Amino acid sequence: MANTPLQLKKKKNFDSIIKLLEKKQKKELEESLILADAYLQTKEYEKCKEIYLELLRLNECSRFYMEIAKCQRLKGDFGTQTHKYLKRAIELSRAQDALIIHEYFAYLLDSSQITKKLILKHYQKGMFDTLKPIQHLIIASALFHVWEEELALSEALKIYYSEKRKNLLRFANLIFLLNKYEFELNDDEKSLLKIYKSVRFNQKKLKELIEQQSICVVGNSPCENGKTQGIQIDSFDLVARFNNYPSLKDKQFSNDYGNNSDIWMRSVGDWVTQRDIEGFQVVIISGLNLLARSTNWLYFKNYFSAKTIVTVIPNQYEKELITYLESPPSAGISLLYYIYKVQDKLDLDATFGFSFTDQLKDNFVNIGGTVAGGRHEWQKEKELFEKMMRKEI
Repeated sequence: MANTPLQLKKKKNFDSIIKLLEKKQKKELEESLILADAYLQTKEYEKCKEIYLELLRLNECSRFYMEIAKCQRLKGDFGTQTHKYLKRAIELSRAQDALIIHEYFAYLLDSSQITKKLILKHYQKGMFDTLKPIQHLIIASALFHVWEEELALSEALKIYYSEKRKNLLRFANLIFLLNKYEFELNDDEKSLLKIYKSVRFNQKKLKELIEQQSICVVGNSPCENGKTQGIQIDSFDLVARFNNYPSLKDKQFSNDYGNNSDIWMRSVGDWVTQRDIEGFQVVIISGLNLLARSTNWLYFKNYFSAKTIVTVIPNQYEKELITYLESPPSAGISLLYYIYKVQDKLDLDATFGFSFTDQLKDNFVNIGGTVAGGRHEWQKEKELFEKMMRKEI
């Protein structure tokens, strides 16, 4: 006898659920919810979102708004529409729904829009007791981010003393908090604590480098092909590049894009080609609020055994960019904005490989062979870039 969708869900056989229910034209509500969850578990966030949008047309429900926002967040879309979905979910829930507030905190944390006022407006001690221990990590990290240390510690200890303790390794700031209050750490947690402290300290070193030396930022747009700008690029003290930029051994590429590479800004994603970081002065890990949100910092453990400065852009600048762009900033605009704030200027002659509009073209692939992220507002980034050039910010 064939398994039902519910039985397949209990067995976590999500691929079979999708295969079974995708071909079914008319689905019961329970079947739609099971299929949506299967899409969520297999990271097909857009398909999951489509189901909840369809359900929302039939019935305006707080949980549907929450699930749509969750899909948006998990695919990295922290724009204003995601925020609106969550605010509507909160409005429709008659009481403070722990799951909805948990998702709201996760969104605020991931998007660097978290404030003490917003957190304390919705936080009530004991309201999250029904959640799984792992879900308390988001709550704890959000509270610690706004310096409500004792409340944060109370939430963090719910997983510290559970069988899911290893999940603490996703939150570097909570390891720092536990150490501050003298809780015993295991070897992996001690490694993460060292990484946390190093990243924070190296933010000062990065700022000093940019203050004291000339820097050229080279994006991955093919707009410099054939322009032989390589010599000009290499004349700067520091040259910054991104993610999967091509090999500098390629003569044609180096003629147009230069040979030097002193700063490498790379995504946390494992789609980025690994490089020997000994050749860089600085490696910047790109992403919003990485020291507070769920991040696999131990993936970069070997980076911290080198002499290279490894750090992140300070969160305050990412937060400002979210306000300007109403969407997550690309790594390129993040670094350009940081330089602008540190040096109080941004020179057109020190930026190469940026068009910001190439990404809007169909089937666009950058010089690193990757497709530009669709979650960025490229036109707004271009406008911000032009404002920085005119010193209008």
